[in-house]
Amino acid sequence: MSTGSPVKFKYLPDVMYCFPYQRGFSLLEILVAFSILAMALGVLYQIFSQGSRAAILTEEYTQAMIVAESRLASIGIDTNILMSGDQGTEDNKYHWTTSIQPYAGIDDSSVLTGASLYEVNVNVAWESLGKPYGVELHSLKLVTDE
Repeated sequence: MSTGSPVKFKYLPDVMYCFPYQRGFSLLEILVAFSILAMALGVLYQIFSQGSRAAILTEEYTQAMIVAESRLASIGIDTNILMSGDQGTEDNKYHWTTSIQPYAGIDDSSVLTGASLYEVNVNVAWESLGKPYGVELHSLKLVTDE
């Protein structure tokens, strides 16, 4: 028997032959398998990186809301309500500004005798992954005239 002739096995049908030198996969099959694997891994990488970015951004939004709510709560307690506004930085990342002005939404001033209503705005801005983001809170504060 020569090495290049097909060998007929007893358990295979007559049409199926096996050449002794044909074992394993061809180079083309391996390249196709690796390219499919590379594309699948690329898609998985994008999915996980988008999830990581979303988690980071959600955490930053939560922190910005905490800063904004604390600034809003401190107005009238830590800072004078009659100030026109203030600004600062929290954690060297979140830049906040507050603005306070008399509320102009009430037409009948007799409703608030002995008190004044002020509109308070708090803006928190930060930069993440090269893009600017921000949150803004609005509230009304009632101050008794003394």
